[in-house]
Amino acid sequence: MLGFPGSTAITNSIEALFLDCDILVPAASEMQIHRNNCDFIKAKVIAEAANGPVTVGAEEHLLKQNKMIIPDLLLNAGGVTVSYFEWLKNLSHVRFGRINKKWEEHGKNQLVEFVETEMGRRLSPEAKQAIVSGADEEMLVHSGLEDTMINAVKETRNTARAKVLLICWLEEACHLLVAIDVVALKLCVSIFIVVICGLSSYAACCARFRLRRKWTSALQPSSTPSTRSPVYKLVLVSSSCRQWLIRAVAAWVYCRKIQFVHIIRPQTKAESSPRYVWPS
Repeated sequence: MLGFPGSTAITNSIEALFLDCDILVPAASEMQIHRNNCDFIKAKVIAEAANGPVTVGAEEHLLKQNKMIIPDLLLNAGGVTVSYFEWLKNLSHVRFGRINKKWEEHGKNQLVEFVETEMGRRLSPEAKQAIVSGADEEMLVHSGLEDTMINAVKETRNTARAKVLLICWLEEACHLLVAIDVVALKLCVSIFIVVICGLSSYAACCARFRLRRKWTSALQPSSTPSTRSPVYKLVLVSSSCRQWLIRAVAAWVYCRKIQFVHIIRPQTKAESSPRYVWPS
């Protein structure tokens, strides 16, 4: 306020946003706090008295710095609520409390008289009037406004907490999905290695069987019954299959030694703290 005793005049109004204070109330214009100047905000609490004084980018950056932002929709809800009460009054053409005020006073007066009779003690006229007097229009409006704002603040806090829990759950779900993908990839690689080793061993067995067959047929006459007997072929196939099985088991044991890395990134102390800090 210019000219106030003991105050300091600020010629450039934008500099008032960067003062060292606890609560900053931007109430002048829209989008006055943006991404280019939000780093210079020193206040811990920013109350949006204007309509949209903080941009979306600046809000995200300020929340990362653990600064509390009271949204304009909540901060300006009082004036809107009173306007709603006034609208209801204009519709009914009757002020609040006019119909039931005297009825409430009569009921309270009877209650006070009953208590005085039972206790054998009379209250002072001032105390009795404070108890008996019914609510006037101003008291009813204040009561309705207080109840509306209390419910609005509770709903805002619950929504913010649910949003934080949802974000944390989504992050953990993403980390778990990535870990599952890596484990599945390693399993596929292990199966692929086993299959390749098995196919290569099978191909080597087939080639060895053919070479051994050619070698035995070259050394022995074709009329020799031992080289063409089923027992001789069964011995050769059994020897080759044994070698193929040994190689497949060795490849499987090697693949089982692969340690699956749990890639879920541990949260640091700074990241484990809630992004939205609400007063208890």
